[in-house]
Amino acid sequence: MSPDHIIRQLTKHRHVFQHYLEGAIPPEYTWRMRPTAWCLLEIVSYLRDKEIEDFRSRVAHCLEQTGTPLPIDSDTWVQERPYLQGDYGTVLQDFLHARDASIAWLGSLREPDWTLAYEAPQEPRSAEFFLTNWLAHDYLYLRSITHLQYHYLRVQQEPLGLTYAGSWD
Repeated sequence: MSPDHIIRQLTKHRHVFQHYLEGAIPPEYTWRMRPTAWCLLEIVSYLRDKEIEDFRSRVAHCLEQTGTPLPIDSDTWVQERPYLQGDYGTVLQDFLHARDASIAWLGSLREPDWTLAYEAPQEPRSAEFFLTNWLAHDYLYLRSITHLQYHYLRVQQEPLGLTYAGSWD
């Protein structure tokens, strides 16, 4: 898949995320499938931070050839950051604006060398590697959001059931 195609997909996903996530109500965006599972507010907060602090930064880091890997440990952000204290609507808009900025930045690049990489402990990681994983991350979280929303609906509509819709599994 070409970098241009990936950038077009990231642009499309911005609108998918917006339409998927706008209008969620407080019980919906704070509901958890399990006590340790993330709610929509945490997911959107995480997506915002990944957009700004991880993917865009890593791609830029590779393209600018600034040397060593960035010390980013996003695996702990949900536990360490006060995501549940955020206002859902504001966090969602912040994420969408961050995606807009990412798309504008990616569009401003003139003939980037996507093969530029830095040495990571595992292996060299290129700008193209991070760009491709950025898109994969979108797919994973679109799936996670759909999963969460389906199960929220199932719990809320328990007496009616969702069997006519088909099997989730």
